[in-house]
Amino acid sequence: MAQENNTQKLAEQFEELYEEANARSGGVAGILRRTVEQVSEKRAAQSAASISYYTLFSLFPLMLFLVFLASLFVDVNQAQAFFVEIMFLVLPDALGIQDMVVNTIERAFTVRGEIGIISVLGLLWASSAAFSTLTLSIGAAWDYEPLRSPIQHRLLGIAMIIILGVALITTLVASTVIGVLEALDIPLVSELWNGGTLLGASYPRVVTLAVSFLVFLALYHWIPRAHVPWRAAAIAAGLAALAWQVLSVGFSWYLSSGLARYELVYGSLTTVVVVMFWVYLSMLIILVGAHLSAAISLHLRSKWWRSAREKLITDQQ
Repeated sequence: MAQENNTQKLAEQFEELYEEANARSGGVAGILRRTVEQVSEKRAAQSAASISYYTLFSLFPLMLFLVFLASLFVDVNQAQAFFVEIMFLVLPDALGIQDMVVNTIERAFTVRGEIGIISVLGLLWASSAAFSTLTLSIGAAWDYEPLRSPIQHRLLGIAMIIILGVALITTLVASTVIGVLEALDIPLVSELWNGGTLLGASYPRVVTLAVSFLVFLALYHWIPRAHVPWRAAAIAAGLAALAWQVLSVGFSWYLSSGLARYELVYGSLTTVVVVMFWVYLSMLIILVGAHLSAAISLHLRSKWWRSAREKLITDQQ
């Protein structure tokens, strides 16, 4: 009995400390607490594992579809070089991961002439599995709003792939234009594109950080059915983009440091296992960011209601 009373008093003391910390931080402690609780309650780790599983089967159909789409608008060699460069920026540089994906891209360009309309539609449907699962998991973070149906999530996944394809084509065309401007020897363009003194060697990382921020911002603002303030989405997207950059650098260092010996356990499957693990960590960051965005949104909504109620009471007096 005495032990139960001590435990209860300790819990009350911790609750008092939390309330004080939450008040002093302007609600930040409450946002973090709700984020942790929702990540655990909604099983974000299991959802990330599910998405990484679907990604394994969606990645290569997605590449084939994007290759087919790109080859309709730009030179094949230019499109291939662009996709390879994107993979070098995104994937960890260790254990043959980049080589495996680059070989797949080269194979995709080799067989692109054999892809017909039916095959393209099949690739689009197959590659949307990971995206539809991702949208479902992100939408689950806003538990105070009804979820979309599975068909709606599948259509959202297909729409995301189409938008991704359009963005890549736009980037390819932009790179061609910049290449022409660079050939005209325009100093500012040369400095930006070649990573000169203006941005230096950090240029690829800056671009990757900016693009990931914009992608996460779009996911957190438009995917949920709830109204998500831009402020909440931007804060969560910024933190998620930074975390993803740290993950990319840290994971590459870990794999190349000799501390990881996955090949001793998985043998020839090492590359596939490591890719799935990297995707899992990436998806976990995205989902934690979604729950953080939902917690911030709820905090801003509660803050607005409290302000409106106080103003109403003041007006009545």
